Amino acid sequence: MKRWIGGAIILTALMTQTGCGGQDRSPGALQAAFFDCLLDGDTQTAYTANTEGGIDALDLNTGAIRWSAAVQGKPLAVLDHRLVIQTPEPGRANAIRIVVLSTERVGERLRISDPVVFPSWVAVGVVHGRSFLSCGCIDKGALLLKWRARAWWDKGHPSREKERRAEKAADGVARIDLTSGSVEMVDQKKLPVAVAQQLNRELGKATDRQGHVLLRSAPQPLIVGNCVVTITEEIRPGQRALVLKRQKFGTKEELESIRLTQGVCFGWDVLPDGRSVLVHQPVDEKRLDADAKGWFVFSLETGKLLTRFPREDDTRAITVLGRKAFYVILGTHRKKAPGGSAWAQTLKVQDVKTGQLLWQCAIEDYRQADAPE
Repeated sequence: MKRWIGGAIILTALMTQTGCGGQDRSPGALQAAFFDCLLDGDTQTAYTANTEGGIDALDLNTGAIRWSAAVQGKPLAVLDHRLVIQTPEPGRANAIRIVVLSTERVGERLRISDPVVFPSWVAVGVVHGRSFLSCGCIDKGALLLKWRARAWWDKGHPSREKERRAEKAADGVARIDLTSGSVEMVDQKKLPVAVAQQLNRELGKATDRQGHVLLRSAPQPLIVGNCVVTITEEIRPGQRALVLKRQKFGTKEELESIRLTQGVCFGWDVLPDGRSVLVHQPVDEKRLDADAKGWFVFSLETGKLLTRFPREDDTRAITVLGRKAFYVILGTHRKKAPGGSAWAQTLKVQDVKTGQLLWQCAIEDYRQADAPE
């Protein structure tokens, strides 16, 4: 069976060995994608964009660099012994290519795709007045690249008419053949429902890169043990509680709902194992300051609290794989960068049972474009 991992810009992925939207999760091969990092539990490797404009393959347990490749881009997927990344197309602001690297032969370049070209107004890089989001997954040996682009007025205070004319939005899905490198834009309406839902969910997380740490989005019902589970929110004044609604698998029999949280919930997301959920909430309901906020992991099958660990300030993204929490910290020092500003970012790994920091490393800077004068 082919082994793969699907990509997204932030937080966890629910992709599996079977392909986009699959349900077969092997405990020995848990995988996750978040914030331009790919985590592969099968080979115990993390793929990240480094500070030198390349890609690093890191040991998940120690953080040691296994190999590096001088290829600028964002890791999207792993298929067998191939790493699939998205890289900018030199001289074309509205285009990218997909590059396939060997994970066995120290990042050797195996394939470069044809250009994936978007509408002329799109900018795939960091440009003021433009945004571009993407994620990917493997489907039948090809990469499905989901993308969304926006444009808006960026030159001061416009008239309402100028602002309206400047606003643009587009999205789509491209299929890239990883053997030939050919590119085809596909009709999103013809994608299998599970594939379309998974891509939309992962791209939805990408929109949170500039702000929220965890989503508040209801995933599609999950099969957990002998139950079909749906996570819902009960919203009351000053409170936002999470509730598991359960139904016996294969029947219409409703089971007792389980309340996971009481009071305030700042965000949540299902973890890569598909059997647990990570919740951001206060450690003490009487204290809502930063020091009193933490991470809690609950079982989706029983509703029981599995573990809890402290939250570090300036956490930008987080996921849990096995006993390890992986999270990105944004630096507080702003520095100049070509066309804008940059902030250092650090990937940290913590043991969720002991709270011990296992390792950390610098990854690609977070960048913002300056407004035109």
